[in-house]
Amino acid sequence: AVAAAADGAIILVKRGVTYNLPSTAISKSITIRAAYGFGAQKAELSTTGNWNIAGGSNIDHIRFIDLEIRGADYGGDYVFNPSVNDIYVRELLFENCEIGTLRGILRIRNTNVVIDNYKIINTQVDSLGGYGILTTDTDPNATSPTAMVNNIVLQNSTFNKIQAGITTRNNIQSILIDGCTFSNAVA
Repeated sequence: AVAAAADGAIILVKRGVTYNLPSTAISKSITIRAAYGFGAQKAELSTTGNWNIAGGSNIDHIRFIDLEIRGADYGGDYVFNPSVNDIYVRELLFENCEIGTLRGILRIRNTNVVIDNYKIINTQVDSLGGYGILTTDTDPNATSPTAMVNNIVLQNSTFNKIQAGITTRNNIQSILIDGCTFSNAVA
C-alpha cells in the first residue's frame, strides 16, 4: 500500500491485524493510522529489521497514529535506521501508539540527514535497547552537516525499560518534555 500511495496519502490499517513494515525505503509523505472501529486492540506494524528512508528524499511528514509498533529483536530492530546521505523530513510523528521491543526507534547517521521535528505524543514506549528514543550516530565535521534532529517533543507519554534516551552528536535546537512518565530508564 505504501509503494502505491500518492505523496501525502493516509493509509488506514485494520485494527487487530498485524502488518509488516515495508521493505522499500520511503521517499514521500505518508500517514499510517488505525481505521476507525470498535475495540481497544490496535493495528500492529511489525519489523524484523527496520524501515529505511531513501537517500535524496525531501519529505514533509511521516506519521504513525493509533498503532502498535513492535520489533522481533530487542538487540537489532528499529522503526527507522537509514544509512544514506541527503535526507530531510520536516515531521516524524508517533501519536497514540504503543512502541516496543526495539533496539531503538530512530537511528540516523551519515551526511546531510535532518529530521526537523521529531514528536512522540500520547504514546507508550516500552523495552528499548541501547539506541533508545533517538540516536544520531555520526560525528560532526567541519565540511558538511551530519545527522541531526532539530526539535524534539515528548508529550503525555510513558517511557519504560529504556536503556538509552536521546543520544546525539549534534546540537538540538529545542527539546520539550511535558507530562511524561519515565520508569526503569537510564538517567
